[in-house]
This record gives sequence, structure tokens and C-alpha cells, in this order.
Amino acid sequence: MKTNCDPSEAARVLLVDDDAEVLEATADALALLGYEPAAYACGLEALEAFRAGPASYRMLITDLNMPGISGTELVIKARELRSDLPCILTTGSDGRPADAPPDLAMLSKPYRIGELARHVRTVLDGRHAVSEGGLA
Repeated sequence: MKTNCDPSEAARVLLVDDDAEVLEATADALALLGYEPAAYACGLEALEAFRAGPASYRMLITDLNMPGISGTELVIKARELRSDLPCILTTGSDGRPADAPPDLAMLSKPYRIGELARHVRTVLDGRHAVSEGGLA
């Protein structure tokens, strides 16, 4: 079932990273920026939370390399439930994964709060153009 985002939950962000320090720092940054992060260290647990209420999340921000499920796999599975879900893939690796959807925005690690804020706002506004380094 594909649903649109519930406007009453417009600021809720599903955040996934298996690195506890990165997860906590990014969740804190999102909260400072006015978003409501729902943070998960396990991609499979995040997917289950998303399945329970796909319309309650405004966007997905996920790390690429995680145990159990990769970030690109998580994006693909989440978009099977809600095709209009804005997503950002974070990675410390160079280049774009071959299996990444063409409209998937990339954010290179390490990133600063200003870069995170710009990527989130640009992706939510639907204004991003994807390039190797992230947003064009």
C-alpha cells in the first residue's frame, strides 16, 4: 500500500546508522534543526517501525553499510510501502552504489550540521539533483 505523508507528522525523520556516535550526533542535530528523529541502530528494526506506520515519517536518512540490510536495500523496501518517501543515503565511501535508486540523494561522511540541514531541506523541497558527491 502506497500512502502520502501525514501532514500532522511532517517533521518526523526515520534515521538509521549502526554507528552509535554518528546516530546520536545526527539525531541531536536533527532535533536542533526542528525535526523529530526516530533513531535506529538496526536497519531491520527501522524497517519494521516504518512498516507499522509509513505515513508517520516525513523522510528517511540511512547509512549505506550496515549489518543485516544495506541502506540502499532499506530505501527500496521502504519505497515499496510508500513510493513518495524522500530519502538520503549517508556514506563514508566514494561513489554511488550501483543499486541506488536514481533519485536517491547522497550525503558524504563526515558531514557538518549545515550540510545535513541543506540536504534535508533540499530533499524535502524536492529540489535536489543527484551527483557523485551528493546534491548538485
